[in-house]
Formats: sequence, C-alpha cells, structure tokens
Amino acid sequence: MPEFHQLMKELLRFMQILPSQLTPNEVYSFTIDDKTEISFLQQQPGSLDMLVHAATLANPKADSVLRKLLEMNLFAYSGPNISVGMNPKTGAISLWSRMALADMDVRGLVDLVQLAVKRASAVRQHLQEQRVLTANGAAGRKRIQLGSP
Repeated sequence: MPEFHQLMKELLRFMQILPSQLTPNEVYSFTIDDKTEISFLQQQPGSLDMLVHAATLANPKADSVLRKLLEMNLFAYSGPNISVGMNPKTGAISLWSRMALADMDVRGLVDLVQLAVKRASAVRQHLQEQRVLTANGAAGRKRIQLGSP
C-alpha cells in the first residue's frame, strides 16, 4: 500500500490538513465545507476508491426520490465516472468512484475531490429542494478522523 499512502499524504499536504504525524491507514477520511465527507480507500490492489457522503434521506423508499437518484447517475459523460448510490437501510446517499492508482497523481486527485464536492453539493441541493432529507442532512454523520483506527 505504499503508493496509496504516499498519494494520500501528498493530497493532505496539498490541502493543508496534514497532521503532525501520519501513519499508513487503510482509509483516509476528511470533511470539506463541513458538509461533504470524503473517504479514500484501496479495496483492490492498484486502485483508488473514493466514497463521498452527500446526504441522508428521510424516506429512502419514496419512488420519486429513487427515480431521481437513478437519473443523477447520468450527470457527466466526460471525466471520471462518479456513481450516485443509496444505502437502503439508512437512506445515506453517497457518490463513489474507482480510479487506477497508476494513472493518478496529486493534481488529478485534487481535481477529483473538487468534482466530487461539486456533484455532492448538486445532489444535496436537489434533495433539499424536494424536502426529502433528514433534518440534519449530512451534518448528522459521525466525523472520521485521520489516524489509526
């Protein structure tokens, strides 16, 4: 996992959120704009997975909401593929992407983070307009800190 750890270290340094000591982790999570929690992990060798918590639905079984979430998977035809998904038990709406680690550098990762934050914000805004989010939206999520579990 040294390539993954090194890339995460470079990203955190670029974002100026590098703690004084950073040990290699399986998951790196941080929150941007106090609304968007982003986690990076390496589930398969040679890949980089990004999971972004966007919001939590009040009623995850509402047909109109589920249809709109499916439509949101058509957001972009260019750039990295970022899928919108939902945990059926909790109603948590997440964005997910898998990239080849060999093709990624810190600038590409920063661009991916910026795109993910933009898309999570668009998803959150649409769902807020539909009044289908929990009262605390993304704010109710437990924050995961950098460092060893």
